[in-house]
Amino acid sequence: MRRLVYMLGVLFIASCSTDTDVLTDELLDNEVTNDETASDGQNNAPRIEATAFQIPEHSLGGTTIGTVTASDADEDRLTFTIDSNYDLIIDENTGELSVGENLQLDFETNDEISFTVSVFDGSTIVDWDATLTITDINEYQILSQAQKDLVEYYTFLTLRKSASSPRTTNLKWGESIKLYLDGAITPAYREMVTTTLAEINDYFTVGDFTISLTNNQSDANATLYLGDVSEIETLWPDIFDIANGSNNQGYASTSFSNNVIDDARIWLSIDSEILFKHELGHGLGLGHSNRCGSSEPVGSFMCSTVSPNHNILPSEVEVLRYLYHEDMPSGLNEQEIEDYLSNFILLDM
Repeated sequence: MRRLVYMLGVLFIASCSTDTDVLTDELLDNEVTNDETASDGQNNAPRIEATAFQIPEHSLGGTTIGTVTASDADEDRLTFTIDSNYDLIIDENTGELSVGENLQLDFETNDEISFTVSVFDGSTIVDWDATLTITDINEYQILSQAQKDLVEYYTFLTLRKSASSPRTTNLKWGESIKLYLDGAITPAYREMVTTTLAEINDYFTVGDFTISLTNNQSDANATLYLGDVSEIETLWPDIFDIANGSNNQGYASTSFSNNVIDDARIWLSIDSEILFKHELGHGLGLGHSNRCGSSEPVGSFMCSTVSPNHNILPSEVEVLRYLYHEDMPSGLNEQEIEDYLSNFILLDM
């Protein structure tokens, strides 16, 4: 931010009153360069009216905040400048304050901004330390319909609302996944898994969460077994009891503590890419989708019955991106999900 510096004396700031607060400055130097002078031959310093400024969070760049009001007894032309660590703009002629294009106003992150306004009358500079208060809003209410649809779908998937007993809070991993492949793993299948993980890792844009393969089972916190259901009877008897005799071609089970997933086991009976994506989605904390009808151009990869023409929908890319955003907590209930996600969506605009 630009500051005007003039070596015309030592500046003092005075403020405070309960009525009309003003700030004044005294010059210790008797030299006056302005044509209009006070009766004692000195320049009269500008006076700034102390004003309270506030603005709703998520206000866009260019939004007017208010106007710094200043006066000068000598009727000198006044020039306004501002000094702040934030992108606040002041009109040098009128004192109008506005939001800069690079300033994101987020009440949850910072509820006030400090700044200093300087007023110069050609001879004397007066500084005023001020505060801009950021007010909280209901972010969901100002979302577009498409954005509200995303919040609704995110909630549906992460709280597993398709289940007979939906969750009341969401789950997510607290650390990156290291996946060990076991069973009838061919080079082609490993390559498919590697390619799919690279695609999904691209969704995680904020934070350091990733999914990677490990060749050491002792290093893994997730295991995928590819093979007939009979092969897991001894390995994973609990999953065998669920899958045996059913129509399931795959199953995923996660362990968690305090809403944080720390282990996953995935069984697949066939080497299908979409089935791998589906069960991995469960392993990441998602439930079944409701976007599976004939009216959908492409079925979701999280439909309870998947087919090769199903895939990860664009909205599901966003669901995974926000779920594994480094600032998105686990253990959120439905209202908290709405609050957090609405805020993230607006900050992304």
